[in-house]
Parts: sequence; structure tokens; C-alpha cells
Amino acid sequence: MNPFWSLLLAVFLVFSVQNTSFSDAASHKQMLQKAQQSVDAASVKIDKAHFYPQYHLAAPANWMNDPNGFSYFNGQYHLFYQHNPFAPKHEKMHWGHYVSPDLVHWKEMPIALAPSEAYDKDGVFSGSAIVEDNILYLFYTGHVVNKKDDKTEIHQ
Repeated sequence: MNPFWSLLLAVFLVFSVQNTSFSDAASHKQMLQKAQQSVDAASVKIDKAHFYPQYHLAAPANWMNDPNGFSYFNGQYHLFYQHNPFAPKHEKMHWGHYVSPDLVHWKEMPIALAPSEAYDKDGVFSGSAIVEDNILYLFYTGHVVNKKDDKTEIHQ
């Protein structure tokens, strides 16, 4: 592996799409399932909405924020984006996921990342993706808000 990538992977939190490395993978899977169920239930109500975008990408429901991790892997373009699957407001960011063979036709995929660890308990924020040794790695900024008495500390 190129030394640059080794250093980059050591510095940033790394998540492999093929092999999760969470301390409690079952808990993370439950968080993803809960988020996906929320989106599925809400999207039924808006799929046919008159003003829902028909050409450019939009979250199936609730909040969509900036794109992250745009990459080409296994013959498809991948676009991840910050997403609150539970409400149309900026909180508890997850990463939604779309794939495309040609950058015109997009397919919604299951939610890719959910805040489930102490270092990202309040959100999975901006990040990127790299492909190394035929593995797609996602890395992101974990968001943590600690409130004590009348003070708020934010860590990223």
C-alpha cells in the first residue's frame, strides 16, 4: 500500500463497505435498519409529490445535506450524502447512498452510515471515499455534542 494512504487511513476513521470495523456491529446494523425504516415510511407519502425532483438527486424523505464520498467503484459511481432519515431538519446526520452506472440513472441504496459510536453519537458529518486494493473506504467527521450545566462543547 502506498505510504500516503497508510498514513491517511491511520489518521482518519475508516469504514470499509465490505467489512465493518465497529465495536458492536449488531448495534450499528440496528441503527441502520431503524433509519431505513423511517425513510421508507416517510417516502411513501412524498414519492408522488408534485414538486419532488424528477431529474436531480434528492433524499427519498426528510433532510438531505451536502454530498460526500463521490467515487467510482466496481463499475458504478457512488454518491453518499448527509441525511437525517427521521425528520426534515439538520440533526443526527447519517449517510444516504446512491449508485449510478452513467451519472444519469441513479438507484437509491440502503443508508450507508449511522451514528452509533461514542465518537459520532450526534452525527456522521462530512467525509470522503477512496478505493485501495479493490476496497471502498469511507471516512468522515464524527460529530459529538456534550452539554454540561450551562455549557455546550462540540467535538469533531
